[in-house]
Amino acid sequence: MTDPCWQNIHRYILKRSEPFKTFHSAVTKNGILTLKQTQYPDLFTFMCRQVVSQQLSTRSAIAIWNRVLHQCNGGLELKDLCNGEHYSKLRQCGLSRNKVRAIQELRLSFIKDEINIFKVKNLSPQEIKKLVSSFWGFGEWSAEMLLLFYQRNLDIWSWNDSALKKGAERAFDGSRKNQESVIELFRPYRSILSLHVWMSLEKQTI
Repeated sequence: MTDPCWQNIHRYILKRSEPFKTFHSAVTKNGILTLKQTQYPDLFTFMCRQVVSQQLSTRSAIAIWNRVLHQCNGGLELKDLCNGEHYSKLRQCGLSRNKVRAIQELRLSFIKDEINIFKVKNLSPQEIKKLVSSFWGFGEWSAEMLLLFYQRNLDIWSWNDSALKKGAERAFDGSRKNQESVIELFRPYRSILSLHVWMSLEKQTI
């Protein structure tokens, strides 16, 4: 995608956040946020990294992922590491049985050409959610993170993400219905809103 004017998007987020003083202050402190190119342009690698991240702290996920990559240092390809022959190596990295199965099943889906980079580029967000959710060990959260960080879709908000749920409660108060109404105000840049909520939680400014 061609990069938009991030400064204009920041102004838009600032304007829409004005009624919410604490969050508006947090956005101001965060400054201009952008959706950067993923460091894993290979789709299979990106999705394996997603599996590792599921229900883990950032620190734990990074540690386990680095162990997985270390297994590939001897020339072993990630797709080969993820076949049944190397099950024990993946378990030794700290992956649960279910996560190893999810990665191995994903490998088969790529081999069968059920998913590839061309399909992902050409499908609508709803079609991507349906496709990704059909794979064992994946769900809507995985699809939404793929849309946000791989496709760099500017308008993704995930109610399946526990941190974003918590952030919405802190930033916008009220009932879930009220929070949903507020978040709709940030279309078509809800992905940037998501980045601000995550960063504000990390900085403890909301």
